[in-house]
Amino acid sequence: MELPKEDNIVLLAKQRNFLASERTWLAAERTFSAWMRTGLAGLGGGVAIVHFLYFENPFDKMAANLMGELLILWAIVIFLYAFISFKRFCKRLEASTGHKIRRSSLGGMVFLALFMSVVFLLLNLYHIIPAYVLPK
Repeated sequence: MELPKEDNIVLLAKQRNFLASERTWLAAERTFSAWMRTGLAGLGGGVAIVHFLYFENPFDKMAANLMGELLILWAIVIFLYAFISFKRFCKRLEASTGHKIRRSSLGGMVFLALFMSVVFLLLNLYHIIPAYVLPK
């Protein structure tokens, strides 16, 4: 038994809308991944600057350490921005489509990235403070 033509059109329209929301969801995941990749690059760059650049001049060394710390702080801001904007997008997409959006373990990934950033920040500060603040 064949469906009437109007029912086929409605069914195809619903399927098309569902597939469009899936494409939108995948695009949001790619954007989130790109933000996380950018934050990890900043984190790695900050750690590399602090630990692998060596300067004889104390002013240059302090400037490099400050730049490394700023990069790590920038990475933390990027991680938080990525997580918050992705959560907002999920809520908007759920409200507009009406169906529940599946959520993967992105929160765990952001938590791990933030934890690593804070640990590196504290290790770098521990590395910097004795060299410049504490008397010898």
